Parts: sequence; C-alpha cells; structure tokens
Amino acid sequence: MDIKVKQVAPNVYSVEMGETKIALDAEEVKALMLQLSRVMTPAMSKPKNRTAAYKEFLIKIRTANNIGIQGLLTAVASEHLLVLFKLCEKDKVLTNIFFKNMSDNSAKMLREDLSYRFPDELPKNLIEPAMERVLHEARHLEVNGTLVYPDAKKNKA
Repeated sequence: MDIKVKQVAPNVYSVEMGETKIALDAEEVKALMLQLSRVMTPAMSKPKNRTAAYKEFLIKIRTANNIGIQGLLTAVASEHLLVLFKLCEKDKVLTNIFFKNMSDNSAKMLREDLSYRFPDELPKNLIEPAMERVLHEARHLEVNGTLVYPDAKKNKA
C-alpha cells in the first residue's frame, strides 16, 4: 500500500493510504503517532515494563553486528552513552563489545567522563530518558538494516 503524508495548511495534514484520503490536524497526527508507537513497541508503552525492555536490550545488543553497534555508539549523544555504560559497567563482556567498537581515543575519553560524572551511583532520574533515547536510536538502526541481531536467541545471559 502506498502511504503519503503532506502538510496542506498550517497544522493540517493530508494522509493518503491507497485510495483513502483523510485530513488530520496536528494534535490528531500526534495522537496517531503515539498510538502507532504503542502498538509497534508494546513493552515501552507500559511504565512497569520499561526496566524489562532495557534489560532485554542489554541482552540482545550483545549479539549485534559490529557495524550496527558502531552506528549506535555514533548516533547516541555522549551523555546518554555515559548512562548506558554506567548501567552495564559490571557486565565486562558487554562493555568490551562496546569498547572494541570505538576508537582508542573515544574509549579513553568515555572512561574518563564516566569516572568523572558518575564515580558512585547513577542518578535514577537519568536512566529513563537516556535509555529511551538509546532504544529509539537502536530501533531506527534496526529499521534501516544497520543494526541486526543474528544470534539473539542463542545468547541469553
């Protein structure tokens, strides 16, 4: 099915799905996008499942291809990477996977930033926004085929 969306007036959008055309205002478009994201990523739509979604991602990313991991590390802002690295710092296998997909200089800078910014505990209020951003970027890379998980079922940890 051919789907097209275009702005036809300020805050008015035309959505064409095959032969069907509908006009939506900006709030309706936002509501539609929210509903689509909830349907397409059900684990993220329920607050109680967010922690499980983060843990599942940290397991799944262990099996990802190197190009995809490099793309993720490049796409995610450094402040969010710091949170990701702090969350998985006790998982030496995963941190090694990440560091081996970074340049020596980038890895050194990230280690220094991590010890400076979070020498002890990671503030709880930073986890959700950072992990949401990491998961968003990962989904984007999955959709375009850059980030793939060939052996995700084999390597549950």
